[in-house]
Amino acid sequence: MADDFVVGVENISYFPYYTTENGEYGGHARAILDAFAEDSGHTFTYRPLPVSRLMDTFLNGGVDFKYPDNPNWRADIREGLSFSYSDPVIGFIDGVAAPSRIENLEKLSTVRGFTPWTYMDKVNSGEITLHQQNNVEQLIQFVLAGRAQGAYFNIDVLRYQLREMNQEGALTFQEHLPHDQSFYYLSTLEHHGVIDEFSQWMTDNPERVEQLKKEFGLN
Repeated sequence: MADDFVVGVENISYFPYYTTENGEYGGHARAILDAFAEDSGHTFTYRPLPVSRLMDTFLNGGVDFKYPDNPNWRADIREGLSFSYSDPVIGFIDGVAAPSRIENLEKLSTVRGFTPWTYMDKVNSGEITLHQQNNVEQLIQFVLAGRAQGAYFNIDVLRYQLREMNQEGALTFQEHLPHDQSFYYLSTLEHHGVIDEFSQWMTDNPERVEQLKKEFGLN
């Protein structure tokens, strides 16, 4: 049965994965969810929220679905709740990018609301100082100015933003340092059947799924 749903999304510039400009949601996430909605007859309305508020709004029933989501994010608050996750929508790497090879990481920067889980033990112990910026462009500028050794963020998003700033190659992925390689999922607490539909749609339409990745340079 076709229905109208609200998808809670992150109000952050995270292109090519997703972005919100003037209240309008876009990027790969919008493209693939719209494609599924069109084929299934469902209607998705996107509600951009600050990263720090999105999960609470979702848990309180303010939106029907959350994207992106991952079972490992804030795993403590998920216990005992009836989360359903789609099959993986797309892979990602969150890691450190820097102007030159980092041997001993002491100063790290990221975007406010974005948690570098891989490094939080060292941040909490004081071994690493963590600086937070308001957006990706400020994050890059902060690191290029030498105020932190590296930027912890999604590597594809950093590369895209560097190209937009005419700084391509100014920061390179530090593959030798710890990084998080995983997937984004669509999740719900209520509409489990729609999650199953979406997963089946991705299985049934592999060429379309790959084409959408290519369109956004995420293949």
